[in-house]
Amino acid sequence: MKKFNAAKVVCRGFGCFKNLTETDKIGDETDKRGMKWKIENGKLKIFWWELIFFVVLRRFLYRTLMELDNNGIANGDTKEDKKQRKQFIIDFYGRWIVANPTKRLYNNSLEAFIEIRFLSLEETAGHASLKYKSTVAVTFLSEIIENAVVTRDKSGNIIAETPRPNVKNQSRFSRLFIMQYEKTDFGKIKLTVGELRGSKQNIQYCITAIENG
Repeated sequence: MKKFNAAKVVCRGFGCFKNLTETDKIGDETDKRGMKWKIENGKLKIFWWELIFFVVLRRFLYRTLMELDNNGIANGDTKEDKKQRKQFIIDFYGRWIVANPTKRLYNNSLEAFIEIRFLSLEETAGHASLKYKSTVAVTFLSEIIENAVVTRDKSGNIIAETPRPNVKNQSRFSRLFIMQYEKTDFGKIKLTVGELRGSKQNIQYCITAIENG
């Protein structure tokens, strides 16, 4: 079969085309997967029904073989597993917000409300989805927000960190609080809370499991 290296694929409606040069062979080709290609008017065309069938079949087989826990969380370490966990976290936050319309809970250690914002979902989904245990930790969101303990010095003053200047999502905060929650039969969970400049509101920034905690 003739190879079409570095060709740009452009999808138009149901057809999927690849630009060819004038020297490319005109006729039908079959690739290694058995996918039929047809060259028309100098363009390579994939039969749309075969393309759709191939994509749907691939997704069906992967989801069928993907190992999920009792919560429906993928416990593997592949790209697809991480993608599934990210979507799980997004969906979980959506359900949590419906159940908690004020989108905030009071934290006993910080002695203040911790707010849940879109940034909370975005940052947590991006980081926690990389590890199975961190994704599971997110399912304890309410108890983490309420019971996580802030770090204090010997005098009882809260220890805060300075936001990293090169991290865009931290630029809106004046300081960060690194908190921990120890979940029975699970382990330690890290909760990062950011204090907004001006309003001083405390925003849940990120949640991850402490793997070796």
